[in-house]
Amino acid sequence: MQVTAIGAGGGQGINGNTPSRGARVVGTLTGLTAGTVLYVEVGGVAHGDPTGKDCYPTDQCEGGFNGGGSGSFGGGGGGASDVRTSPSAAADSLFSRVIVAGGGGGGGADAVNCPEGPGVAGGNGGNAGESGAGGQPCPVTGPSTNRGGGAGTQSGGGTAGVAGDEPAYRSVGHVGGRGAGADTGNVGGGAGGGGLWGGGSGADSVQNVNNEDEVAAGGGGGGSSLVPAGGTVALTDSPAAVTISYTTGLSEPPAAATAVRGGGTLTAGAQRYTVAVTATVTATGKVSGSFGVAGGGADTTAGSRTITKVTKTSTGAIVTGTAVTGSGKTVPFTLTVVDKPGGQDQVTVVLGTKTVAGVLTQGAITIS
Repeated sequence: MQVTAIGAGGGQGINGNTPSRGARVVGTLTGLTAGTVLYVEVGGVAHGDPTGKDCYPTDQCEGGFNGGGSGSFGGGGGGASDVRTSPSAAADSLFSRVIVAGGGGGGGADAVNCPEGPGVAGGNGGNAGESGAGGQPCPVTGPSTNRGGGAGTQSGGGTAGVAGDEPAYRSVGHVGGRGAGADTGNVGGGAGGGGLWGGGSGADSVQNVNNEDEVAAGGGGGGSSLVPAGGTVALTDSPAAVTISYTTGLSEPPAAATAVRGGGTLTAGAQRYTVAVTATVTATGKVSGSFGVAGGGADTTAGSRTITKVTKTSTGAIVTGTAVTGSGKTVPFTLTVVDKPGGQDQVTVVLGTKTVAGVLTQGAITIS
């Protein structure tokens, strides 16, 4: 059984950062016996709080599903994607994971009240398996101690970020946990990404006795990954997903192979979305691939959990399966592509009860 798992990248701080990337882990699961039930968890992206209670709805402070830590003005961590043999509600669930793709850490918030010069940028969140960056120090007054949250490892959570030289004015983040990135527990630090072990959170911005900033908030560390023996791990910007490929050994009638690949900017009225798909069905009916859409809010941002069917039509193709939205809901999805020679493909995405329909104003989806 071949599995490709992709973790979600981390969110940006309120003033913007370079987004962190999740891990892409590919491996073969061995030792499974007949009748073993596998449970798939797909990491969610960091997003805003629609109620405005924890942060502005447009911020990315809320951690992604499956282990992403949460912040306030700092970015939330991306959720990990994994396959396990016990359901998430079981006490041993985290110990039963057989493959894990870590999520990225959230970015730290800027410091805007430096005593001299302009404000300075918060530290970027760490990619999966990497530490977050410390926030930039203010001119003249910046401290020498300034590091972001540490990355999760194979045996423990990422270390807490630290900023500030004087103990009385020092800011410290939190240590990551098993499966979960650390919440910030402060205003501006970036949260840790989910993973086998979660990343530590970044420290908040530090102020001096005059309530002036000395350094911006640090980024959160990325989560670690669990790679099966002989597998590979790399960083990716692709949407979070889990794809499982296997053969049943049963005789299947021949069928035409179909591949749906590509993506770009989907324009639906005044709203723009990013769409990406790589879905194939072989001549023997073996289906594999991934799908993702981002934009318009948590309910219209999702990554595929499973690809169940790829169908070539007289005008294009249809891809169906299940997906996990940015708010952590698992919903059925349908991607319908009407191929238009010369571009401007017509694309319709149905996520549960939500429908997005428009044209690809940039990019293209090919059907072969």
